[in-house]
Amino acid sequence: MSRRDDVSNLYRIPNILDKIEKILFSIDVIFAIVAFFVNSTIVSVAIIIQIISAIFFFLISVIDDGYFWYEAEKARRKNAIENGLETRLSELETEEYYNNPNEASIEKYMLNLLESNMFSKEIAGKMMPLSFIKSAIAIAVLVVSWRFLPDSDFLIIIAQTAFSSYVLVDTVQLVFYKLRMDDLYRDGYSVMIAPRNIEKGKEATLLAYAVEYEAIKAHYKIRLDGKIFKKNNDKLGEQWKQILSHMVK
Repeated sequence: MSRRDDVSNLYRIPNILDKIEKILFSIDVIFAIVAFFVNSTIVSVAIIIQIISAIFFFLISVIDDGYFWYEAEKARRKNAIENGLETRLSELETEEYYNNPNEASIEKYMLNLLESNMFSKEIAGKMMPLSFIKSAIAIAVLVVSWRFLPDSDFLIIIAQTAFSSYVLVDTVQLVFYKLRMDDLYRDGYSVMIAPRNIEKGKEATLLAYAVEYEAIKAHYKIRLDGKIFKKNNDKLGEQWKQILSHMVK
């Protein structure tokens, strides 16, 4: 059976918008440097381009988060339930997306989430160095606009402050997301892989785990890097198989 993931199609527009955001970020940084080194005439043009880039970056981010990303994540949440309980909640299908041989049950659904939890925390950790670099650049651009261009229009200061703050918040959110996913994975592992005398109230514990996992994803809205995922998918897949082999029956 070949791998199939209809839900991934819903992430195409968010991925395109994310690439546009990265382009706008690069444009903003480049023209901030240009504005710092060239004469006053070109500075005015560079500042206008910075303002436009920052505004479009903000608008695209809001539209993407509020609609396209939400719809894709909504479909993924449904699909995890469909796969775990072998039921149909939508017309979208997946095959071999989750590596879980258990029969349809609440436990299988929870294992699907634990697998995603494990992948998410590992990929988030690998994303952090680049995210810190991006935030450092955004702060540097803000400092250049605020400190070294005293004759700049006040609007560029506002635009750059909002722009840099948005980028910085993304990094802070990624750090918290990684910490939350690490803690949650340890909880999930102790319940599903190596349970210790928790048969009483186990179903409630599992449901609490599922709710918390989806809450963390929805709250922090972290976009896991597709390139990092593809690069590490096989390795993490083998790691997950090893984890399942330790599961206490």
